[in-house]
Amino acid sequence: KKIYREDIESLIRNREISRGINILAVKGKAEDIVQSNNYQNPVIGLYIMKYFNNTERATSHAKQQVLGNMVKEIQNTNITTIPVIEKEEEGILKIGGAAVIKNYELVGWLDEDEVRGQLFIDGSIHKVPIVVEYEGDYLTYQIEHQKRTINFKRENELQTIVKIIVKGSITEYNSSKNQYVFNEEKIKEISKLIQQEIEREIEKTINTSKMMNIDFLNIGLEMHRKEPQLWKMYETNWDRDTYKKLPIQLNVEVMIQNTGILE
Repeated sequence: KKIYREDIESLIRNREISRGINILAVKGKAEDIVQSNNYQNPVIGLYIMKYFNNTERATSHAKQQVLGNMVKEIQNTNITTIPVIEKEEEGILKIGGAAVIKNYELVGWLDEDEVRGQLFIDGSIHKVPIVVEYEGDYLTYQIEHQKRTINFKRENELQTIVKIIVKGSITEYNSSKNQYVFNEEKIKEISKLIQQEIEREIEKTINTSKMMNIDFLNIGLEMHRKEPQLWKMYETNWDRDTYKKLPIQLNVEVMIQNTGILE
């Protein structure tokens, strides 16, 4: 904890290091990544930079973390997440999942699905494919736009309502039928399947955060910003047991804008 904090503070004081530099976590030794022969790009720093700067890349399994933002998150909530870079058996570098940091200490890891749920709640999903099984075949729906709102209400108990609206298109469906037409009824069926899959991913992330009892989804920060008076009532015990017991209602709406598919 002490060394990690000192390292971060030294990076901040160093004027030659940009606040926009990417921060990644490694399971194991960082030198194994730096010294790896990455065929995608032998200069590891360029590979990482191009990976996160590629606006055409789907934002699906890794949340970008830069030095300035990480410091801000730690200052605001004492919690941050850092994307993981690791070397697979074939020597290929892979970025996905996350390390969860609280009070400058590593407290756990998120897998790729849990990071995707985090991205949904952050409202930062981009060009993400959702694959569901429909009538015996796999169907791919690609999210083009996402809107997220988080609201709070207090009746008998505190409740959080997370509403997510996604818009996208069916991009692929290999049907074994000679003639297949998506009518209104079938579109509703497909929308329901996609909605259930998105809810499953987000609920997995919420359950993980509650099991850790670490609000890396920034629900408390959102309450502080939107409902400051309400936040004052729960701030003291938030990290103790309030967040862990907090009911979170999830509402997902799926809009299919186009069925230009491969049949």
